[in-house]
Amino acid sequence: RPNCSVRALQSIASRVGGTGIRYDESALKEDAEGAILFVPAAKAEEAQKALSAVGSVVVSDTWNGSSADRLDRIESAAQDRLTTLHDQRQELLVKYFDDAPQIKHIDEDSLRINKSLGALRAHRPGPNFAVLKIRFLG
Repeated sequence: RPNCSVRALQSIASRVGGTGIRYDESALKEDAEGAILFVPAAKAEEAQKALSAVGSVVVSDTWNGSSADRLDRIESAAQDRLTTLHDQRQELLVKYFDDAPQIKHIDEDSLRINKSLGALRAHRPGPNFAVLKIRFLG
């Protein structure tokens, strides 16, 4: 289901001349937690209206500052989660070996978040773009 939602969101973004990526900032669920859309600022309202037609998603917040500031804020939440995961991993290493399931799980979550950050950094939009952070409900 989230994959369909990601495709629907990317389609909305491309219709207004933008792009979208799936995005996991905490890797708490099995599937993607949401997406980030990069749309021309002049079309942001149009994109938000179209988003309301996509079921089970919510625009978690809108941002009036620069897109660079917005991306820094989005990135810092993911970085905080990575720090937490790293700390948990260090605590588990006292009791378990590297290949223990608990540690592998943390490594997989960290990898997902790092992939999302990589995709985010590859999509640095220009100043005339709005950045919409979408969260999947459920």
